[in-house]
Amino acid sequence: MVKISDENIKKFDRLCLDIMGKNKAVGVAASFFTRDNEVIYENFYGYRNAEKRLPVDENTIFGLASITKSFVTLCILKLEQEGKISLSDPVSAYFPSFTGKNMKKPLQLKHLLCHAGGFYPLHRTVVYDVAKAMGLDEDTEGDFALSVNLAQEGAKIVALQMDEQTDLIGPAGEKMSYCNDGFGLLSDVVRMAGGENTFSDYLRKNILEPLKMDRTCCDFLKPAMDDNSSMLYTIKENKLCCHHDYHDNSFVLNGAGVLKSTLSDMKKYVSMYLNEGKNSDGSRIILYRYLEEMMKPRQVVNPDMFYCYGITLKRLENFNLFGHSGGLPGVSSYFSFMPEAGIGGVVLCNTENASMGALCEAGMMMCIGKEPAVIRHDIPDFKWTDEFINDICGKYEASEEDGFEILKADGDIILRANGSDTKLHPVSPCHAIAQKPFSDVYLKALTDDEGRVYAARYSSRVLKKVK
Repeated sequence: MVKISDENIKKFDRLCLDIMGKNKAVGVAASFFTRDNEVIYENFYGYRNAEKRLPVDENTIFGLASITKSFVTLCILKLEQEGKISLSDPVSAYFPSFTGKNMKKPLQLKHLLCHAGGFYPLHRTVVYDVAKAMGLDEDTEGDFALSVNLAQEGAKIVALQMDEQTDLIGPAGEKMSYCNDGFGLLSDVVRMAGGENTFSDYLRKNILEPLKMDRTCCDFLKPAMDDNSSMLYTIKENKLCCHHDYHDNSFVLNGAGVLKSTLSDMKKYVSMYLNEGKNSDGSRIILYRYLEEMMKPRQVVNPDMFYCYGITLKRLENFNLFGHSGGLPGVSSYFSFMPEAGIGGVVLCNTENASMGALCEAGMMMCIGKEPAVIRHDIPDFKWTDEFINDICGKYEASEEDGFEILKADGDIILRANGSDTKLHPVSPCHAIAQKPFSDVYLKALTDDEGRVYAARYSSRVLKKVK
Protein backbone atom coordinates (compact mmCIF):
# COMPACT_ATOMS: atom_id res chain seq x y z
CA MET A 1 0.00 0.00 0.00
CA VAL A 2 1.35 3.43 -0.96
CA LYS A 3 1.86 5.60 2.12
CA ILE A 4 1.86 9.39 1.84
CA SER A 5 3.56 11.49 4.49
CA ASP A 6 1.46 13.82 6.59
CA GLU A 7 3.57 16.74 5.37
CA ASN A 8 2.86 15.97 1.72
CA ILE A 9 -0.86 15.65 2.44
CA LYS A 10 -0.79 19.10 4.01
CA LYS A 11 1.09 20.50 1.01
CA PHE A 12 -1.39 18.99 -1.42
CA ASP A 13 -4.34 20.40 0.52
CA ARG A 14 -2.71 23.84 0.61
CA LEU A 15 -2.08 23.70 -3.14
CA CYS A 16 -5.68 22.75 -3.81
CA LEU A 17 -7.01 25.59 -1.67
CA ASP A 18 -4.56 28.02 -3.30
CA ILE A 19 -5.74 27.00 -6.79
CA MET A 20 -9.37 27.21 -5.71
CA GLY A 21 -8.85 30.65 -4.23
CA LYS A 22 -7.03 32.17 -7.19
CA ASN A 23 -9.28 30.48 -9.78
CA LYS A 24 -12.48 31.22 -7.79
CA ALA A 25 -13.26 27.49 -7.88
CA VAL A 26 -16.32 26.46 -5.88
CA GLY A 27 -16.11 22.66 -5.52
CA VAL A 28 -13.46 19.99 -6.11
CA ALA A 29 -13.41 16.21 -5.78
CA ALA A 30 -9.98 14.50 -5.89
CA SER A 31 -8.92 10.88 -5.60
CA PHE A 32 -5.70 8.92 -6.15
CA PHE A 33 -5.72 5.13 -6.03
CA THR A 34 -3.96 1.90 -6.98
CA ARG A 35 -4.83 -0.61 -9.69
CA ASP A 36 -6.28 -2.76 -6.90
CA ASN A 37 -8.76 0.04 -6.10
CA GLU A 38 -7.08 0.95 -2.82
CA VAL A 39 -7.52 4.66 -2.14
CA ILE A 40 -4.19 6.40 -1.53
CA TYR A 41 -5.70 9.83 -0.98
CA GLU A 42 -9.20 11.22 -1.41
CA ASN A 43 -10.75 14.51 -0.39
CA PHE A 44 -13.61 16.85 -1.19
CA TYR A 45 -13.40 20.62 -1.11
CA GLY A 46 -16.04 23.31 -1.24
CA TYR A 47 -19.56 22.88 -2.53
CA ARG A 48 -21.56 21.43 -5.37
CA ASN A 49 -24.01 24.24 -4.64
CA ALA A 50 -22.50 27.19 -2.80
CA GLU A 51 -25.79 29.04 -2.39
CA LYS A 52 -27.32 26.12 -0.49
CA ARG A 53 -23.97 25.06 1.00
CA LEU A 54 -24.37 21.53 -0.33
CA PRO A 55 -21.07 19.61 -0.16
CA VAL A 56 -19.31 17.59 -2.83
CA ASP A 57 -19.08 13.81 -2.42
CA GLU A 58 -17.97 10.82 -4.49
CA ASN A 59 -21.38 10.56 -6.18
CA THR A 60 -21.72 14.24 -7.15
CA ILE A 61 -22.19 14.60 -10.91
CA PHE A 62 -19.66 16.85 -12.68
CA GLY A 63 -19.13 17.60 -16.33
CA LEU A 64 -16.21 15.77 -17.95
CA ALA A 65 -15.94 17.93 -21.09
CA SER A 66 -13.03 16.73 -23.26
CA ILE A 67 -12.29 13.67 -21.13
CA THR A 68 -15.15 12.39 -23.31
CA LYS A 69 -12.60 12.05 -26.12
CA SER A 70 -10.94 9.10 -24.37
CA PHE A 71 -14.32 7.33 -24.20
CA VAL A 72 -14.89 7.98 -27.92
CA THR A 73 -11.46 6.49 -28.63
CA LEU A 74 -12.28 3.36 -26.63
CA CYS A 75 -15.47 2.92 -28.65
CA ILE A 76 -13.65 3.40 -31.96
CA LEU A 77 -10.94 0.90 -30.99
CA LYS A 78 -13.56 -1.58 -29.80
CA LEU A 79 -15.32 -1.28 -33.16
CA GLU A 80 -12.01 -1.96 -34.88
CA GLN A 81 -11.51 -4.96 -32.61
CA GLU A 82 -14.95 -6.18 -33.71
CA GLY A 83 -13.96 -5.76 -37.37
CA LYS A 84 -16.65 -3.15 -38.02
CA ILE A 85 -14.28 -0.32 -38.94
CA SER A 86 -10.61 0.31 -39.69
CA LEU A 87 -8.62 3.27 -38.43
CA SER A 88 -7.36 3.68 -41.98
CA ASP A 89 -10.90 4.21 -43.30
CA PRO A 90 -11.29 7.54 -45.09
CA VAL A 91 -13.57 10.02 -43.35
CA SER A 92 -15.38 10.48 -46.66
CA ALA A 93 -16.64 6.87 -46.44
CA TYR A 94 -18.84 7.85 -43.49
CA PHE A 95 -19.76 11.43 -44.33
CA PRO A 96 -20.85 12.24 -47.91
CA SER A 97 -20.58 15.97 -47.20
CA PHE A 98 -16.83 15.54 -46.66
CA THR A 99 -15.14 14.98 -50.01
CA GLY A 100 -11.55 15.87 -49.11
CA LYS A 101 -11.43 18.15 -52.15
CA ASN A 102 -8.90 20.53 -50.62
CA MET A 103 -6.63 17.99 -48.96
CA LYS A 104 -3.25 16.83 -50.25
CA LYS A 105 -3.61 13.46 -48.47
CA PRO A 106 -6.78 11.48 -47.66
CA LEU A 107 -8.18 12.25 -44.22
CA GLN A 108 -8.49 9.00 -42.24
CA LEU A 109 -10.12 8.13 -38.92
CA LYS A 110 -6.71 7.73 -37.27
CA HIS A 111 -5.88 11.35 -38.08
CA LEU A 112 -8.95 12.54 -36.19
CA LEU A 113 -8.02 10.40 -33.17
CA CYS A 114 -4.82 12.42 -32.66
CA HIS A 115 -6.02 15.85 -33.88
CA ALA A 116 -3.84 15.62 -36.98
CA GLY A 117 -6.40 16.48 -39.66
CA GLY A 118 -4.62 19.71 -40.52
CA PHE A 119 -7.48 22.04 -39.57
CA TYR A 120 -7.24 25.35 -37.77
CA PRO A 121 -9.80 25.64 -34.93
CA LEU A 122 -13.17 25.98 -36.66
CA HIS A 123 -16.36 27.80 -35.73
CA ARG A 124 -17.91 25.93 -32.80
CA THR A 125 -21.14 24.25 -33.90
CA VAL A 126 -23.22 24.14 -30.72
CA VAL A 127 -26.26 22.04 -29.98
CA TYR A 128 -28.67 24.92 -29.35
CA ASP A 129 -27.93 26.60 -32.71
CA VAL A 130 -28.47 23.45 -34.77
CA ALA A 131 -31.60 22.47 -32.83
CA LYS A 132 -33.06 25.95 -33.30
CA ALA A 133 -32.34 25.91 -37.05
CA MET A 134 -34.07 22.51 -37.30
CA GLY A 135 -37.05 23.67 -35.25
CA LEU A 136 -36.41 21.00 -32.59
CA ASP A 137 -37.65 21.25 -29.02
CA GLU A 138 -36.60 18.91 -26.23
CA ASP A 139 -40.20 18.69 -25.02
CA THR A 140 -41.06 16.80 -28.23
CA GLU A 141 -37.68 15.61 -29.55
CA GLY A 142 -36.40 14.36 -26.23
CA ASP A 143 -32.96 15.03 -24.78
CA PHE A 144 -30.84 16.63 -27.51
CA ALA A 145 -27.83 14.46 -26.57
CA LEU A 146 -29.87 11.37 -27.53
CA SER A 147 -31.45 12.76 -30.71
CA VAL A 148 -30.68 10.84 -33.91
CA ASN A 149 -32.09 13.70 -36.01
CA LEU A 150 -29.79 16.22 -34.36
CA ALA A 151 -26.75 13.94 -34.68
CA GLN A 152 -27.35 13.34 -38.39
CA GLU A 153 -27.81 17.03 -39.16
CA GLY A 154 -24.92 18.03 -36.91
CA ALA A 155 -22.56 15.57 -38.62
CA LYS A 156 -23.58 16.88 -42.03
CA ILE A 157 -22.92 20.49 -41.00
CA VAL A 158 -19.59 19.75 -39.29
CA ALA A 159 -18.28 17.55 -42.12
CA LEU A 160 -19.23 20.17 -44.71
CA GLN A 161 -17.55 22.94 -42.72
CA MET A 162 -14.35 20.90 -42.54
CA ASP A 163 -14.53 20.08 -46.25
CA GLU A 164 -14.81 23.75 -47.19
CA GLN A 165 -11.52 24.69 -45.53
CA THR A 166 -8.93 25.78 -48.08
CA ASP A 167 -6.38 27.21 -45.65
CA LEU A 168 -4.95 24.18 -43.85
CA ILE A 169 -2.10 23.84 -41.36
CA GLY A 170 -0.59 21.02 -43.40
CA PRO A 171 -1.36 17.63 -44.95
CA ALA A 172 -3.38 15.14 -42.89
CA GLY A 173 -1.25 13.33 -40.34
CA GLU A 174 1.63 15.82 -40.20
CA LYS A 175 0.75 18.50 -37.64
CA MET A 176 -1.33 18.42 -34.47
CA SER A 177 -3.93 21.05 -33.63
CA TYR A 178 -6.73 20.31 -31.18
CA CYS A 179 -9.97 19.72 -33.11
CA ASN A 180 -13.36 19.21 -31.45
CA ASP A 181 -14.94 18.72 -34.87
CA GLY A 182 -12.89 15.60 -35.52
CA PHE A 183 -13.94 13.87 -32.32
CA GLY A 184 -17.50 14.96 -32.94
CA LEU A 185 -17.42 13.09 -36.25
CA LEU A 186 -15.77 10.08 -34.59
CA SER A 187 -18.68 9.77 -32.15
CA ASP A 188 -21.01 9.73 -35.14
CA VAL A 189 -18.93 6.93 -36.69
CA VAL A 190 -19.63 5.02 -33.47
CA ARG A 191 -23.34 5.75 -33.93
CA MET A 192 -23.33 4.51 -37.53
CA ALA A 193 -21.01 1.49 -37.19
CA GLY A 194 -21.93 0.38 -33.69
CA GLY A 195 -25.33 -1.12 -34.44
CA GLU A 196 -27.09 1.16 -31.95
CA ASN A 197 -29.37 4.16 -32.42
CA THR A 198 -27.00 6.64 -30.84
CA PHE A 199 -23.41 7.08 -29.67
CA SER A 200 -24.83 7.16 -26.15
CA ASP A 201 -26.42 3.72 -26.60
CA TYR A 202 -23.20 2.11 -27.83
CA LEU A 203 -21.14 3.72 -25.08
CA ARG A 204 -23.60 2.70 -22.38
CA LYS A 205 -23.88 -0.94 -23.48
CA ASN A 206 -20.20 -1.53 -24.27
CA ILE A 207 -18.30 0.63 -21.76
CA LEU A 208 -20.44 2.17 -19.02
CA GLU A 209 -22.64 -0.78 -18.06
CA PRO A 210 -19.79 -3.35 -18.02
CA LEU A 211 -17.80 -0.98 -15.78
CA LYS A 212 -20.89 -0.36 -13.60
CA MET A 213 -20.60 3.39 -14.22
CA ASP A 214 -24.29 3.90 -13.51
CA ARG A 215 -24.06 7.66 -12.84
CA THR A 216 -22.27 8.49 -16.09
CA CYS A 217 -24.20 9.60 -19.16
CA CYS A 218 -24.37 11.81 -22.24
CA ASP A 219 -27.74 13.31 -21.29
CA PHE A 220 -28.24 17.04 -20.81
CA LEU A 221 -31.50 16.96 -18.86
CA LYS A 222 -31.13 14.03 -16.46
CA PRO A 223 -27.97 15.27 -14.69
CA ALA A 224 -29.46 18.74 -14.18
CA MET A 225 -32.44 17.20 -12.38
CA ASP A 226 -30.33 14.94 -10.17
CA ASP A 227 -30.33 15.90 -6.48
CA ASN A 228 -26.58 15.33 -6.29
CA SER A 229 -25.55 17.21 -9.41
CA SER A 230 -23.16 20.11 -9.28
CA MET A 231 -24.11 23.62 -10.29
CA LEU A 232 -21.98 25.05 -13.13
CA TYR A 233 -19.90 28.08 -12.16
CA THR A 234 -18.44 30.58 -14.62
CA ILE A 235 -16.56 33.85 -14.29
CA LYS A 236 -18.15 36.79 -16.14
CA GLU A 237 -16.82 40.31 -15.76
CA ASN A 238 -14.81 39.05 -12.79
CA LYS A 239 -17.99 37.88 -11.06
CA LEU A 240 -18.92 34.30 -10.20
CA CYS A 241 -22.12 33.18 -11.93
CA CYS A 242 -23.89 29.82 -11.78
CA HIS A 243 -26.54 27.87 -13.64
CA HIS A 244 -27.58 24.28 -14.29
CA ASP A 245 -27.74 24.23 -18.09
CA TYR A 246 -25.43 21.47 -19.34
CA HIS A 247 -26.16 22.57 -22.94
CA ASP A 248 -24.06 25.70 -22.44
CA ASN A 249 -21.48 25.89 -25.27
CA SER A 250 -21.90 22.14 -25.81
CA PHE A 251 -20.81 20.87 -29.22
CA VAL A 252 -23.59 19.48 -31.39
CA LEU A 253 -21.93 16.05 -31.67
CA ASN A 254 -21.37 14.10 -28.46
CA GLY A 255 -17.75 13.16 -28.98
CA ALA A 256 -16.34 16.63 -28.37
CA GLY A 257 -17.22 16.69 -24.68
CA VAL A 258 -20.75 15.69 -23.67
CA LEU A 259 -20.17 13.24 -20.81
CA LYS A 260 -21.03 13.79 -17.15
CA SER A 261 -19.79 11.55 -14.37
CA THR A 262 -18.81 11.22 -10.72
CA LEU A 263 -15.59 10.59 -8.85
CA SER A 264 -16.80 7.10 -7.94
CA ASP A 265 -17.54 6.18 -11.56
CA MET A 266 -14.34 7.70 -12.93
CA LYS A 267 -12.24 5.63 -10.55
CA LYS A 268 -13.72 2.51 -12.17
CA TYR A 269 -12.87 3.90 -15.59
CA VAL A 270 -9.24 4.69 -14.73
CA SER A 271 -8.80 1.32 -13.03
CA MET A 272 -9.71 -0.35 -16.32
CA TYR A 273 -6.62 1.26 -17.93
CA LEU A 274 -4.41 0.25 -15.00
CA ASN A 275 -5.65 -3.34 -15.38
CA GLU A 276 -4.93 -3.50 -19.12
CA GLY A 277 -8.52 -3.37 -20.31
CA LYS A 278 -10.10 -5.54 -17.62
CA ASN A 279 -12.95 -4.78 -15.26
CA SER A 280 -12.68 -5.24 -11.49
CA ASP A 281 -14.34 -8.68 -11.83
CA GLY A 282 -11.76 -9.78 -14.39
CA SER A 283 -14.05 -9.45 -17.42
CA ARG A 284 -12.49 -7.71 -20.40
CA ILE A 285 -13.72 -4.39 -21.78
CA ILE A 286 -11.20 -4.30 -24.63
CA LEU A 287 -8.16 -6.32 -25.69
CA TYR A 288 -4.96 -4.89 -24.27
CA ARG A 289 -3.28 -4.59 -27.65
CA TYR A 290 -5.88 -1.98 -28.59
CA LEU A 291 -5.12 -0.03 -25.43
CA GLU A 292 -1.45 -0.23 -26.39
CA GLU A 293 -2.36 1.38 -29.72
CA MET A 294 -4.25 4.07 -27.81
CA MET A 295 -1.19 4.82 -25.66
CA LYS A 296 1.41 5.16 -28.43
CA PRO A 297 2.67 8.72 -29.01
CA ARG A 298 1.34 10.03 -32.33
CA GLN A 299 1.81 13.80 -32.42
CA VAL A 300 4.06 16.27 -30.62
CA VAL A 301 2.03 18.75 -28.57
CA ASN A 302 5.07 20.42 -27.02
CA PRO A 303 8.60 19.36 -26.03
CA ASP A 304 7.36 17.37 -23.02
CA MET A 305 3.99 16.09 -24.21
CA PHE A 306 2.64 13.87 -26.98
CA TYR A 307 -0.92 13.29 -28.09
CA CYS A 308 -1.75 9.62 -28.52
CA TYR A 309 -5.27 8.48 -29.46
CA GLY A 310 -7.70 10.39 -27.22
CA ILE A 311 -5.17 10.81 -24.40
CA THR A 312 -1.88 12.62 -23.81
CA LEU A 313 1.50 11.24 -22.75
CA LYS A 314 4.25 12.92 -20.78
CA ARG A 315 7.02 11.81 -18.42
CA LEU A 316 6.60 12.28 -14.67
CA GLU A 317 9.86 11.43 -12.94
CA ASN A 318 10.62 7.94 -14.34
CA PHE A 319 7.04 7.04 -15.29
CA ASN A 320 4.81 7.46 -18.29
CA LEU A 321 1.86 9.65 -17.33
CA PHE A 322 -1.26 9.35 -19.50
CA GLY A 323 -4.37 11.44 -19.16
CA HIS A 324 -6.66 14.15 -20.49
CA SER A 325 -8.13 17.43 -19.39
CA GLY A 326 -11.62 18.83 -19.89
CA GLY A 327 -13.00 22.34 -19.87
CA LEU A 328 -16.42 23.89 -20.52
CA PRO A 329 -18.54 26.51 -18.77
CA GLY A 330 -18.78 25.14 -15.22
CA VAL A 331 -16.30 22.32 -15.90
CA SER A 332 -12.59 21.77 -15.21
CA SER A 333 -11.69 18.09 -15.15
CA TYR A 334 -8.62 15.86 -15.38
CA PHE A 335 -7.83 12.16 -15.19
CA SER A 336 -4.47 10.44 -15.31
CA PHE A 337 -2.82 7.07 -14.86
CA MET A 338 0.72 5.70 -14.63
CA PRO A 339 0.67 2.01 -15.68
CA GLU A 340 4.20 1.24 -14.46
CA ALA A 341 3.47 2.68 -11.01
CA GLY A 342 -0.04 1.22 -10.90
CA ILE A 343 -1.50 4.57 -9.83
CA GLY A 344 -4.45 6.56 -11.13
CA GLY A 345 -5.92 9.96 -10.35
CA VAL A 346 -9.13 11.90 -10.98
CA VAL A 347 -9.82 15.54 -10.16
CA LEU A 348 -13.21 17.11 -10.93
CA CYS A 349 -14.23 20.74 -10.47
CA ASN A 350 -17.47 22.64 -11.10
CA THR A 351 -15.82 25.94 -12.14
CA GLU A 352 -14.42 26.87 -15.54
CA ASN A 353 -10.71 27.53 -16.14
CA ALA A 354 -9.55 26.02 -12.86
CA SER A 355 -6.07 24.47 -12.90
CA MET A 356 -7.09 20.87 -12.27
CA GLY A 357 -4.35 19.47 -14.50
CA ALA A 358 -1.71 21.01 -12.27
CA LEU A 359 -3.51 19.68 -9.19
CA CYS A 360 -3.83 16.17 -10.59
CA GLU A 361 -0.17 16.02 -11.58
CA ALA A 362 0.82 17.26 -8.13
CA GLY A 363 -1.28 14.48 -6.62
CA MET A 364 0.40 11.87 -8.81
CA MET A 365 3.79 13.23 -7.68
CA MET A 366 2.62 12.85 -4.08
CA CYS A 367 1.72 9.20 -4.74
CA ILE A 368 5.27 8.35 -5.84
CA GLY A 369 6.82 9.98 -2.78
CA LYS A 370 7.63 13.37 -4.26
CA GLU A 371 6.54 16.82 -3.13
CA PRO A 372 3.08 17.72 -4.49
CA ALA A 373 3.97 20.95 -6.25
CA VAL A 374 3.32 22.76 -9.52
CA ILE A 375 5.64 21.32 -12.16
CA ARG A 376 7.95 23.98 -13.58
CA HIS A 377 10.42 23.76 -16.47
CA ASP A 378 13.99 24.96 -16.63
CA ILE A 379 14.28 28.21 -18.58
CA PRO A 380 17.57 28.20 -20.52
CA ASP A 381 19.30 31.45 -21.38
CA PHE A 382 18.16 31.44 -25.00
CA LYS A 383 17.57 34.50 -27.15
CA TRP A 384 15.67 34.95 -30.36
CA THR A 385 17.20 37.14 -33.07
CA ASP A 386 15.67 40.55 -33.65
CA GLU A 387 14.62 39.35 -37.10
CA PHE A 388 12.73 36.38 -35.67
CA ILE A 389 11.11 38.51 -32.97
CA ASN A 390 9.83 40.94 -35.59
CA ASP A 391 8.52 38.00 -37.61
CA ILE A 392 6.70 36.24 -34.77
CA CYS A 393 5.11 39.41 -33.40
CA GLY A 394 1.53 39.93 -34.55
CA LYS A 395 -2.02 38.75 -34.05
CA TYR A 396 -3.12 35.11 -34.21
CA GLU A 397 -6.75 34.20 -34.68
CA ALA A 398 -9.08 31.21 -34.99
CA SER A 399 -12.81 30.77 -35.50
CA GLU A 400 -13.48 28.60 -32.44
CA GLU A 401 -11.96 30.72 -29.70
CA ASP A 402 -10.35 34.02 -28.82
CA GLY A 403 -7.00 34.64 -30.41
CA PHE A 404 -3.82 36.05 -28.94
CA GLU A 405 -1.16 38.61 -29.78
CA ILE A 406 2.62 38.51 -29.50
CA LEU A 407 4.29 41.88 -29.07
CA LYS A 408 7.37 43.63 -27.76
CA ALA A 409 7.09 45.77 -24.63
CA ASP A 410 9.88 47.28 -22.53
CA GLY A 411 12.44 44.88 -23.94
CA ASP A 412 10.33 41.77 -23.28
CA ILE A 413 8.32 39.54 -25.62
CA ILE A 414 4.73 39.46 -24.41
CA LEU A 415 1.83 37.11 -25.03
CA ARG A 416 -1.46 38.98 -24.74
CA ALA A 417 -4.45 36.67 -24.33
CA ASN A 418 -7.81 36.83 -22.55
CA GLY A 419 -7.17 40.37 -21.41
CA SER A 420 -3.85 39.71 -19.66
CA ASP A 421 -0.17 39.86 -20.55
CA THR A 422 2.37 37.11 -19.88
CA LYS A 423 6.08 37.29 -20.56
CA LEU A 424 7.36 34.78 -23.11
CA HIS A 425 10.66 33.07 -22.32
CA PRO A 426 12.37 31.74 -25.50
CA VAL A 427 13.77 28.25 -24.90
CA SER A 428 14.69 27.15 -28.45
CA PRO A 429 14.72 28.60 -32.00
CA CYS A 430 10.96 28.02 -32.26
CA HIS A 431 9.69 27.47 -28.68
CA ALA A 432 8.87 29.76 -25.78
CA ILE A 433 7.30 29.24 -22.37
CA ALA A 434 4.60 31.39 -20.80
CA GLN A 435 4.73 30.88 -17.04
CA LYS A 436 1.19 30.91 -15.65
CA PRO A 437 0.41 30.81 -11.90
CA PHE A 438 -0.05 27.04 -11.89
CA SER A 439 1.48 25.85 -15.16
CA ASP A 440 4.08 26.48 -17.83
CA VAL A 441 2.48 26.74 -21.26
CA TYR A 442 4.53 26.20 -24.42
CA LEU A 443 4.24 28.28 -27.55
CA LYS A 444 5.70 27.03 -30.81
CA ALA A 445 6.18 29.07 -33.97
CA LEU A 446 5.31 27.29 -37.23
CA THR A 447 7.34 28.41 -40.22
CA ASP A 448 6.98 27.92 -43.97
CA ASP A 449 9.64 26.76 -46.44
CA GLU A 450 11.13 30.27 -46.45
CA GLY A 451 11.38 30.27 -42.68
CA ARG A 452 8.60 32.82 -42.17
CA VAL A 453 6.16 32.42 -39.27
CA TYR A 454 2.67 31.62 -40.56
CA ALA A 455 1.07 30.24 -37.37
CA ALA A 456 1.76 29.38 -33.75
CA ARG A 457 0.66 26.59 -31.45
CA TYR A 458 -0.23 27.85 -27.99
CA SER A 459 -0.84 24.91 -25.69
CA SER A 460 -2.53 22.39 -28.03
CA ARG A 461 -4.16 24.62 -30.68
CA VAL A 462 -2.55 26.12 -33.77
CA LEU A 463 -3.75 29.63 -34.61
CA LYS A 464 -3.04 31.40 -37.87
CA LYS A 465 -1.04 34.61 -37.96
CA VAL A 466 -3.24 37.29 -39.51
CA LYS A 467 -1.08 40.42 -39.22
